[in-house]
Amino acid sequence: MYQEDYIIRQIRELGRMIAQYVFRIDTQTHDELHFTNPEKAEQTSELLRKVDRGEIRTAEAELDRMTESRTLDDLLAGIAFYTRIGEKSECFLDDHAYNDVDLKIGLRRFAERFGSKHLAELVMP
Repeated sequence: MYQEDYIIRQIRELGRMIAQYVFRIDTQTHDELHFTNPEKAEQTSELLRKVDRGEIRTAEAELDRMTESRTLDDLLAGIAFYTRIGEKSECFLDDHAYNDVDLKIGLRRFAERFGSKHLAELVMP
């Protein structure tokens, strides 16, 4: 449980740091993130539903495609996505062929897309 809490905190911190340094917005919690594009918000909701159903790799591939333009909404989608994965138990992730290493790799790749590779390495060594 401690490891899971740590990973969740690290993901949230990384998202906050990317939002602050790349987009110059100050965000304290994931709940404060608001999409400006309703379509992107709906796409993100669908991705989160896929994660909940265990379709994590499919959802991650869709996240990569839908965030190619690197907008603020794209960043918010990634933060929501990786936070949701971080909230899943190790058992759930194992049952769906996903683990904390996959999470770290995906999160680093996503952070790199937003010019924050080094932030990701600091937060998720």
